[in-house]
Amino acid sequence: SLRASWGIVGKQPGKDYLFYNSYNTSSSQYGPTTGWVPVASLDGMKLDDLNVEKTESYNLGFNIGLFKDKVEVDFDYYNKKTTDLLMTTLRIPSMTGFPTLAYANVGTMKS
Repeated sequence: SLRASWGIVGKQPGKDYLFYNSYNTSSSQYGPTTGWVPVASLDGMKLDDLNVEKTESYNLGFNIGLFKDKVEVDFDYYNKKTTDLLMTTLRIPSMTGFPTLAYANVGTMKS
């Protein structure tokens, strides 16, 4: 018998709202006489180019029974390729104002 299979599966980041800038509000003292005022600061960097991690795999195989199935031969070929690998807390240059990115697509892996 001959068999074949193929499929694609995706994995999305485990955090919401990565495609938007996020802000944090707090109170801070501004000047010696003004007292406490609300301050908004950038809390998360907008990730425009983030993609879903995709894994594509296929399998080709066959099995043969010889001598009334007393001798059996089984062969399988399996291939798996993952693209747009997701990495969390990727370190970036400090001149951006952030030490890390929440998520980034970093490469491809084939097995």
